[in-house]
Amino acid sequence: MCIRDRRCGMYYINHRWLGGTLTNYKTIRNSIRKLKRLDKVFEKEDFGDNNKKEILGLSRERTKLERSLGGIKNMPGLPDALFVIDVKVEKIAIEEAKKLKIPVVAVVDTNCSLENVDYIIPGNDDSKKAISLYLKHIVDNIMVAKSTKKSVKIEAEQSTDTENIETEQSVKNETE
Repeated sequence: MCIRDRRCGMYYINHRWLGGTLTNYKTIRNSIRKLKRLDKVFEKEDFGDNNKKEILGLSRERTKLERSLGGIKNMPGLPDALFVIDVKVEKIAIEEAKKLKIPVVAVVDTNCSLENVDYIIPGNDDSKKAISLYLKHIVDNIMVAKSTKKSVKIEAEQSTDTENIETEQSVKNETE
């Protein structure tokens, strides 16, 4: 499921929400630094004086950190919004987002509470096909929004450049 998330460049957690991921982000950031350090060690295969057993322990630790934090290891800070598939299972994530006033968009099934969800998407949160469908549409909309944002930014830069050229020409005309 995280392949779609990577396509649009959004950060994600697709395993288990660690309590304090948002509210205790400084500590989580230390774990992310450790994960990045382990990634570098394994990329360079520079294990120093570690024996085979220690290397295996480092490998297990890296795998555990990657599974828990791999989707957010490049996240610069707290997110602007949170998208949740299963409100019942991810109750802690939603509560943390509410504490920090981060808007929550969630797929809400009939067996879930609407409490603390800002934007409700009614639907089945148990079916893999349904989840794939939700993710596909969310990712597609993110991609459209990003491309629109880029085109608006380019248009703004072009209009600024045009205004600068017109200003320069009017200054030249006034001096002549």
